[in-house]
Amino acid sequence: MSKLSTKNGSKSLTNYMMAISLGVLSSLACVACGYNDIATEGANTEVVSASDSTGSTSKSDDQQNTASQSSQRSSSISIGSIEQAEGSVKKPSYLTPETVAANLKDPVNDFTGTLTLYEIDQLNTKLRSVYNSGIMQAGVVLVATTDGMPIFDYAMQVAESWELGSADENDGLLIMMAVEDRQMYILTGLGIEHILTDKKVAQVIDNVMTPNFKQAQYAQGLSEGVDALVAILKQEKLKQEHH
Repeated sequence: MSKLSTKNGSKSLTNYMMAISLGVLSSLACVACGYNDIATEGANTEVVSASDSTGSTSKSDDQQNTASQSSQRSSSISIGSIEQAEGSVKKPSYLTPETVAANLKDPVNDFTGTLTLYEIDQLNTKLRSVYNSGIMQAGVVLVATTDGMPIFDYAMQVAESWELGSADENDGLLIMMAVEDRQMYILTGLGIEHILTDKKVAQVIDNVMTPNFKQAQYAQGLSEGVDALVAILKQEKLKQEHH
């Protein structure tokens, strides 16, 4: 296998950067903003503390505590392993590109806990099947944040240490996600960049992946995104076979 290769001695990959805005990843936006827009159902649980119309006293302390705890729980939401109470500030855990590159073990590497073990296993199986079929060799990396580093530079540093794609075909592809930053970058090797053009990759992200991300369906978005990219490559190979 070879590294994602260089072009003209400079930054080497056809790339498409999708800086996903708060409006695009609404679920993640609520993670950053304290879930004010999501965690409303049940949050207005009424606790009766005044006398009722018959002159009876307030609810018992236990009932009040239970209702209060229920209301408090409803003001927090969990996405994967990311949980944040309303109004609190949680600093994402930063990993350097070197640290990430040194710990790449499988096609899918989630350093955030966003994906479940089952979801990771399913995505690993899919990407290995794609590789074994000779279509491309793809890798997925999820980190919390790039800590201000442009995601392209971060992805490039990871890619330079991760050999994706065959030496002959240069058919590597890297999907990099910075979950807390709400950014995504796709890098393609020279052997497939003329097929997976910026325009086509943009369409996959906009029409396939993003709708799933809006619903916090990250594994499904990644899986369907890979399927769409594979379909484009397969279609091109069929065209070549008929010529």
